[in-house]
Amino acid sequence: MVIDGATYRHSIPSHLRIDRDLPDICDWEVRRIALTQIGRSVPPHDRLVGITAELCPKAFPAYDGLEVAL
Repeated sequence: MVIDGATYRHSIPSHLRIDRDLPDICDWEVRRIALTQIGRSVPPHDRLVGITAELCPKAFPAYDGLEVAL
């Protein structure tokens, strides 16, 4: 699943807030969750990888050039 990862510890109407919403989404029956549309309120990628893994082991932040096998 590919979802919006626009904010972290900051709210923008109609956008996912990683720290608040990802733990609930992690309960959904999907194998992997890629966060896209990473916003400026989100920590740098290397820190976000760790934060995301703690919140949801099957989630990861996407990055430019990422290729996903379907």
